[in-house]
Amino acid sequence: MIAIASLVAAAHLVVFQQDGSLPAYEFATKALPQIRELAKADGVTLDLRDARAGAPGEVHTTPLLVYQDPQGRSIYRGRFTDLDRIAQFLRTVRAGPLANAEVVHDDMAVWRRGRAVVIAPIKITPLSGVIPPRFDEAAFAASARRAILSGFKRFRSERRVVTGPSDRAFYLDFHPYRDPEGRLFVSTAIYSGFNCVEPVFQGFSEPVTGTWADQSDVFARAGKMLEDRVAQLSLSSDVGDAYDPVEPAVPATSWSALGLALPPAAPSAGAARAAHAIALPRQLVVGAMGPDDPPRLQFRFASPLDAYNGEVRVLTGTITLGEKSRLRGASGTLEAVTASVTMGNKTLDAELRNSMLRVDAFPVARFVLDPVDAADVELTPGAPTPFTATGHLDMLGVSVPLSVNAQAEPGLDEDGSPWLDVRARFVLRIGAALGLKGPDGPSPANDTLEFAVRLALKPEAEAPATSPGASRSARP
Repeated sequence: MIAIASLVAAAHLVVFQQDGSLPAYEFATKALPQIRELAKADGVTLDLRDARAGAPGEVHTTPLLVYQDPQGRSIYRGRFTDLDRIAQFLRTVRAGPLANAEVVHDDMAVWRRGRAVVIAPIKITPLSGVIPPRFDEAAFAASARRAILSGFKRFRSERRVVTGPSDRAFYLDFHPYRDPEGRLFVSTAIYSGFNCVEPVFQGFSEPVTGTWADQSDVFARAGKMLEDRVAQLSLSSDVGDAYDPVEPAVPATSWSALGLALPPAAPSAGAARAAHAIALPRQLVVGAMGPDDPPRLQFRFASPLDAYNGEVRVLTGTITLGEKSRLRGASGTLEAVTASVTMGNKTLDAELRNSMLRVDAFPVARFVLDPVDAADVELTPGAPTPFTATGHLDMLGVSVPLSVNAQAEPGLDEDGSPWLDVRARFVLRIGAALGLKGPDGPSPANDTLEFAVRLALKPEAEAPATSPGASRSARP
């Protein structure tokens, strides 16, 4: 088990920047002073780098935040002005690095700026209003897409393109409407790749118009307008979508050559404080979480959508160990307060809690653990014991069977009191299991949630847990 203090001591937040541009000025004045304070408060070393002097190949845009510790390296994918989300990023990546995976896209509008690859997925909604006779929706959408692409001057259609975690995406939406007189109205919207809920531009009040016969021209003008908006957002953005591309002439310098090789992992601290067997009581509860503790229950969509991640801040429960305080026969219940779920962004949190989790109707999600079928062995400090936890998740009015790979290891607090460290991971397909729809992005990643559990189970008298019902109004 890696000691949290040792992990934080070896953590760095590397900031790649390029001075002299409007995005760099906005970052330096709006965000960097607060990021500096966040890093200081978290005990993370802040390391400022000029990307023009050399940057690893993964660095395509600046400003770019990269967190690294002995477990790995994570590239922050979000707005540099979103300090709450940056704080959540720093908090959650300590439990494990993001994948930083590349993604392959087919038939995509692409704008290449130096190392930067900017993609523009195009969405054309079905025609509404007065539908003409013998209308072919598929042919209409294909024709509209060709017309939109013809209006672009920067973006080009590519059959296949690969993007990395520091590249950018702007989703372009087109909403056609035909009125009784046969005129075509195309309303538009742009969504940043950093927020799939709140548009960064919407043209519903001033749609692009023309005759039905001139529909290709209407869509071409709508495409040009949105492309120009994307160019403006790339240069300057109140919400933090602006960026600078790293130019091809910048040396592709390795992390090690920049002095940024990953630090070595700290030695296990679990056995160091317990040279003998630990007497655990059979009745354990989820211990109260301190401000510096790692997240208890994290979630993230599968790569490459793992930038959409968060945690449950209020988690309670009781576990009863089997005979002789062993895993075999252990049972219990864990409860998560749904209103405490956060992704570190107010807009995303509101969508998550209100539209997806419906926290007013379903304030608690509950996992009921079946009696554990594990080897009848003594729990030993310094030697995590693996086991499979089966049970069912009661959430949103449905019950979903789960099988979870887990491990447990006993230890001692600094004051000598015993506790049980339990870690687990599982995957849930939210569409089939819960009827939920994930963010825009490739399938099956947009339907696959990955969970990481890290519990400190303590004797009940030492770790009174807040009642889930009483915690409903607690802020995350």
